[in-house]
Amino acid sequence: PHPDPLPEYRAREKYDPRAARSCFWPILFGVTTIFLLLENAYWFRSGDGDVFLAVARNMLTHKGYTFNGQPFAIHPPLWPLILAGAMKISSSFAFLKLIPLLSTIGFLAISYWILLRFTTPQRSAVVILLSALCQQVFPQAINFFSDGFFCLVAAAALLLAMQISEGRDAWWRIVAVIALCVVSIGEIGRASCRER
Repeated sequence: PHPDPLPEYRAREKYDPRAARSCFWPILFGVTTIFLLLENAYWFRSGDGDVFLAVARNMLTHKGYTFNGQPFAIHPPLWPLILAGAMKISSSFAFLKLIPLLSTIGFLAISYWILLRFTTPQRSAVVILLSALCQQVFPQAINFFSDGFFCLVAAAALLLAMQISEGRDAWWRIVAVIALCVVSIGEIGRASCRER
């Protein structure tokens, strides 16, 4: 018999839910506070985020998946579709900025529950807080980049896959993982096809 390659992981599979929740809510509040302090209700230059907004506006005004009058094939279409859908509700920047904000907060919240499979609730909370302060992470919450949303989708798929591997036998988890993976991979494929 081979030794278990992840003995510490197996030992931590049954973490104390009360301790996990007691660290989760304060860290979620902290991350949300940090991101809200960085938010503003106005437009500012953000490179790719501006392109996504322009493509979303073109989709909303029935000009198709275009940028500057040309077919747009550099980025996947799901993020501009989400922004275009949100623009049907309200085109204010304050409202639209809630989408990347909530996506990034959701990604970090799910990441906390993923980290619990490898370390303690306290360490998981510290990692999430430091990640929120990271120069590569917090711009995803305040700009119109697609990364926060796709990190949310990927993290959700990973957490559900981990739960399935731990023996949680709910059919909906399998269906959800497949759907999340299709969203993640399908967007890359559609963008590649459009470039040809």
